[in-house]
Amino acid sequence: MRFRPLLPAAVACICMAAMPALANDKQDIEALYTKLAKAVMAKDIKGITSTGTADMTYTEQGRTITAQQATAQMSAQFAAIKTAPKVKMTVLSCDVKGKEAKVGAKHYTELSVPGQDGKAHVITVTSKSKDLLVKTPKGWLMKTVVVESSQYTMDGKPFNPMQAAGGK
Repeated sequence: MRFRPLLPAAVACICMAAMPALANDKQDIEALYTKLAKAVMAKDIKGITSTGTADMTYTEQGRTITAQQATAQMSAQFAAIKTAPKVKMTVLSCDVKGKEAKVGAKHYTELSVPGQDGKAHVITVTSKSKDLLVKTPKGWLMKTVVVESSQYTMDGKPFNPMQAAGGK
């Protein structure tokens, strides 16, 4: 019976020991989003792809693409813009369970693109996503990104990129 008072203390010690691991995981995940934002600002395709798994998927407006398709799209987009985009990514929520993390994130991007009229136009994108990350030997990597909402503006006015590209 003498050991019974030690049980709560032992449980508390185990829980306290696990807390820094969760804090470190969350810090590592926030660092991954910072790394991704810096890679986008540098238009660094290799840096961007290094933040995701080889089988990563990206879903927006009901359309899912693979990491390879996303890489091709980014390469084309980066070729069209002359200046470095401004990017900020913020982790809004982070639920770590073992080697998986569900992350809610907010993204802001501002870039200048040449228009058909020959003038530069400022496009901003504000979006929120639900992302699934996995812990690998390389650290935390993005497995799925699902954009839940996004708002676009061109020169400060609401803008629908799908309509501009001939979509719905």
